[in-house]
Amino acid sequence: MESSENKSEVGGAAAESQVLSSISERKPQCVLLQTCDVKIRNDTKVKRARLLLDNGSMRSFVDEDIACKLKLPVIRRESLSAPTFGNKSPIKKTSDVFKMELENREKSDFSVEIVAIVTEQISGSDLAPSNLKAEIVQKYLEGFQLADSCSKGKVAVFIGSDCYHSIVLGGIKRLK
Repeated sequence: MESSENKSEVGGAAAESQVLSSISERKPQCVLLQTCDVKIRNDTKVKRARLLLDNGSMRSFVDEDIACKLKLPVIRRESLSAPTFGNKSPIKKTSDVFKMELENREKSDFSVEIVAIVTEQISGSDLAPSNLKAEIVQKYLEGFQLADSCSKGKVAVFIGSDCYHSIVLGGIKRLK
């Protein structure tokens, strides 16, 4: 912390000011996002991709590049008016809606079919993987298999609340 005093005379009157300044350094905190590495399957092709789960969003999206590479089937066109990725105000746009199968990257016995709206971009930047230290992983996550490969990369699928429960819980659980 630094302190400095300044005395001056303005119009015959004495003026005194004191400035205090402080510099503090915060260590960056780790934020864990719900991401995972999945296989996206079409009838004849399979691609690995990163997926971001967000149950606060209403709809699911797929990146245009991966939809084209896999030649995913368009099941309908839909008009949507929403502030989409990278835009501040709502944009009304008609987009293709694709059907695709998501598969666990390690166990092909878990898969789910979803529909998602195509978008030009999901995130303006690559989402960095978590920077968990090896000792934390060893202490708290021993025996768990992480869903994300922890490699930096583009998110190709964004899962909203319309498909969230199918992926996280294997389907919607209804109360009786």
